[in-house]
Formats: sequence, C-alpha cells, structure tokens
Amino acid sequence: MKTNWMKYVGMTAFAGAVFVTMPAAGFANEGEQQEGQQGEKTSVLDIQLDDLPIVGDVSVQLPKQSESEDKGLANVQVKDGIVEDLQADVAPVTKSQNEQSDSEKRAVATVKVDTALTESVQADVATKKNSKDDTSSESSSALVTVEAEELPVAGETTANVVSKKVSQKDNVTSVDKGVVQADLKESELLGNTHAGVIESQVKSDDKGSKQVDQSLVEVTVDDAPILEDTHVGVVDNHVNKNEDGSITKDGGVVDATIGEALGGALEETHVGVLDNHVAVEEDGSFTKDGGVVDATIGEALGGALEETHVGVLDNHVAVEEDGSITKDGGVVDATIGNALGGALEDTHVGVLDNHVAVEEDGSITKDGGVVDATIGNALGGV
Repeated sequence: MKTNWMKYVGMTAFAGAVFVTMPAAGFANEGEQQEGQQGEKTSVLDIQLDDLPIVGDVSVQLPKQSESEDKGLANVQVKDGIVEDLQADVAPVTKSQNEQSDSEKRAVATVKVDTALTESVQADVATKKNSKDDTSSESSSALVTVEAEELPVAGETTANVVSKKVSQKDNVTSVDKGVVQADLKESELLGNTHAGVIESQVKSDDKGSKQVDQSLVEVTVDDAPILEDTHVGVVDNHVNKNEDGSITKDGGVVDATIGEALGGALEETHVGVLDNHVAVEEDGSFTKDGGVVDATIGEALGGALEETHVGVLDNHVAVEEDGSITKDGGVVDATIGNALGGALEDTHVGVLDNHVAVEEDGSITKDGGVVDATIGNALGGV
C-alpha cells in the first residue's frame, strides 16, 4: 500500500507539472508570432488595379510602405495611362543621413508627375526642410513649392509661394523670404531668370558686412537670347554695407538696369523713376544721384549713341575726401558723350538747370539758366 501510494503521488505531481508548463509554452509561441507580425510592415489598405481604361495601373497604400526611412500616411500611384507616372503622398516624411550630412523633409502633401510633355514635376504643400553638414546648415518652409526638371521654354523651374529660407555657411547667415519667388535655369527664352513678389533677402557675416535687398516686384535676367545682366525692380531697395564702413543704397519706384539687350543694340543702360542712389566711401566721400526720371545709356544702336544721360527733375551731388563739392540738376538735363558716329560730341543741354562746384580752397563756380546748351564738337569739327 505504501508503494502504491508513493506511485500515485508521483504521477499526480508529474501531471500537475505538465498542466502548468503547457500554457506557458503556448503563451511563449504566441508572443513570438506577435513579435514577427509587429516586425513586418503592413498596410491597413493595399489595392492594386491594373490596366484600367485611360487611367492605367493604380496602386493605393494606407499607410505608405517603403524599404527606406521614407514614411507617409497614404500613397497613390498611377502610371502607364493618361500620365506616364503620377505619385501622390499624404503627410510624407523623407529622411537622409550619412557620415557627412543629414536632412529631413516633411509636407502635408506631395504630388510628383511625369508626362510626355514634361519631365519630372513635383508640387509640395505646406512643406518644411532641414539639412546640415560639418560646415553649413539650412532650414526652409513654404506654403507651396513647385519644382520642374525640364519645362518647355522655361527649362528647370522652381517656384515658391509664401516661403522662407535660413542658411548658415562659413560664418555667413542668409535669410530669404517672399510671397512669390520663382527661378528659371537654362531657359531657351529667358536664360537664368529670377522673379520675386514682396521679397526680402538679407545676408550678413561676423565681420560686420551686410547686404539687404527688398522689393515689391523684382526680376533679374542673365544669359537670355535677347537680354543679359538685366534687373528690373518696382518699389525696391538695396543696401550694401561693407566691412570697411563703405555703404551703397539703391532703389526707387521703378529701377531698371540692362547690361546688354537685343544683341548689343542697348548696353549698360539704366532707367529710374523716382529712384535714388547713394554711395559712401571709407574715406567719407560720397555721391548721391536721383530724379523723377533718370536715364543713362552706355551705348545704343551700335555706337549711334554713347555715354548719354537724360534727367528730368534730377539731382546729382558728389562730395570728395578733400571737401570739394559738385551739384548738378535741373528740370531737364541731357548730356551726350558721342552721337551718330562723332557727328555730335561732348554735348550738354539743360532747361532750368543748375551746376555748382565748390573747390577745396573754398572757391565756387556756378552755371545754369533757363536754357543752357554746350557743344564740344559737331559734324566732325565743322
């Protein structure tokens, strides 16, 4: 009896141990399965539709799945139909990181499309970007950004609406912002062009130099077939303060400068309406120029007109380091360096104009009148 009782107790203990151990093993296997499922990226919604009429292939993922660090709330892709390739992402996050730099981009929505007419075109809504490396950093944001690799006529194009960019490099800080800012690169018609509406650009360094450019409307064109080195500003202001203390200020209601136009038909030309130009040198000398209308032409029509200035209610002041002063202005003030191949040279015509010169020794000369005309050479000296 004693032996049977001991056997009964032993069998009971073994059965209890098995009963307790089996649930634990079951929970362990279930946990491993859950970890495996959590490690895999799955979509709540994943739809693939192929060969739809007109549309082509359609793919919808919610959320977006990617082998890289790119993430998104949703992704829609349409290709091989009405468009070659279209991708739309909702709340995308793009990250890039290596030993030299790292960057991150976030947006409310991004649409990228390739068509037979255009190469890649991408539009971002409410986007923010940050990037940095060992020597520089940059952060930018925009309500809308459009980037096109190759548009017909326009070429490589970037446009921002309500944007701001802050960058730092080599102890130089730049802040660039505007309501509308657009850049064209290598355009067949416009070359390299920048256009801005209500924009401001500020650049400063740790040595005290500072550059400020502000405008209601500003357009610059370079390397275009018919225009080179051209600037047009409407209600613009440009201030440049150098490390040595010299300062330049330029601006006006309308301010236009043309380096070259129409294959050389017009060169080094400036036209200003209610514009103002001030330059202060390190030694204290300064110049000030402006007027209701102020036009200067370096060369026009292949030399038919050279070194010409026409001013309406303009004023020009120059103060030299030695204290000498010159003042010129008038209701109408016109100066021609050379016209018609030498037929007219060194010519000045003024209406109600005034010219004052104060020398270092205090001597003063004044010229002017209701009508004042001076001709240095006419008709080849005849």
